[in-house]
Amino acid sequence: MTNGFSFFKIAMLAFISCFTIHYGGIMNTIQAGERSPSFAEFAKRAENGEKLNVVFLGGSLTWGANASDEQKTSYRAYTSLWMRDHFPKASFWFYDAAIGGTGSDLGLFRIERDVLQYKPDLVFLDFTVNDGVDDDSFVRNESYEALLRTMIERGVPVMQVLLGVKHNFEEKTTLESAKRRLCHLKIHEAYHTGLADTFTYIRPLVAKGEIDLDHNYPFEGTHPNDAGYHRFFEAARDGLLKAIEDNVVCTIPEKPVYSFRFVPHTRLNVSDIPNLPEGWAINYTLRTAHWFDGMASRWMDDALVFDAAKAESVTPLTIDFTGSFIGLFGEADGDGLAFKATIDGKPVGETWKTATRPNNNLFFWRNLSMNLKPGKHTLQITPVVPETKKGQLRIGFIGYAGE
Repeated sequence: MTNGFSFFKIAMLAFISCFTIHYGGIMNTIQAGERSPSFAEFAKRAENGEKLNVVFLGGSLTWGANASDEQKTSYRAYTSLWMRDHFPKASFWFYDAAIGGTGSDLGLFRIERDVLQYKPDLVFLDFTVNDGVDDDSFVRNESYEALLRTMIERGVPVMQVLLGVKHNFEEKTTLESAKRRLCHLKIHEAYHTGLADTFTYIRPLVAKGEIDLDHNYPFEGTHPNDAGYHRFFEAARDGLLKAIEDNVVCTIPEKPVYSFRFVPHTRLNVSDIPNLPEGWAINYTLRTAHWFDGMASRWMDDALVFDAAKAESVTPLTIDFTGSFIGLFGEADGDGLAFKATIDGKPVGETWKTATRPNNNLFFWRNLSMNLKPGKHTLQITPVVPETKKGQLRIGFIGYAGE
């Protein structure tokens, strides 16, 4: 069963930036010459009154968690409103591609469906926090660089938005302690992206006493209130204006900053898996969620479902793939089934849980491995059925990358 929409429904859902288009497993390809990743060209087109698509890709700080109204007072919303005012002749369509609690590893497999399908003329890219803001692990730099390169290959100018959390802006911490920021700055320098660095924008204002961090973070130390999000917007605004003024054109370096290992990547939607094993069936996605950016129906088209109550036996789901990185995305409720995974017959991890809070639905992303030997592999997913025989394992897609 594949979700279908009438033309009218597609148009309406596009208007609220939540529509989806079904497609099969897609491998990233270079499409040079379609457009130029030039910020000055983007501004010229805006000033000429063209229709322009802008996508915000990131985590909860892009979505706007703890804002009083994420659609009006997140940095994403503030930036959208300002762009409409600054370029009054342009016809902007803004698309929200932000999922809280996720990083560039999942973002790599969302790039086609949730970003590039909209033919973006500009992308604001987050993930500095969710890739581990105080960490510099190499593999997360690889996934970040791969998704950034994928967009620039398609001629999309990219604004890297380097977001932080409360302690990153405190005077007692050093600027250098945010190691992921330094990693993303190296990528910025090599790819000549636009840059919105909230660290160098906010920290001096804190030192001058113009920003009270306790006021901007009244709930917890990760997500600010409306005032804090407005500061993020100010950095994004200034960064975009500077990229336009400096005539910045994004480029792809001959050599990677970290790695091109994950540039070849595939998203295998469950509806494209042939010969489903007994007990597994394609069904609709769930349509409610504990929070809006956690609604899996926004991010996947169908659900491959193993229902413990209906299955007479447990047959593993087997997927052959090529690469060194694999993960799976799905949805679950409080009774979501756990599963065991093997790659080439060897167990990966212990038991992977998917259950969420009772009576609430949420997506799940399970990064199974990012360090396999390059080449062909076989993944097996085996649901773990409880004694109650209650619950479902619901998978939306399987992502793998590498050669």
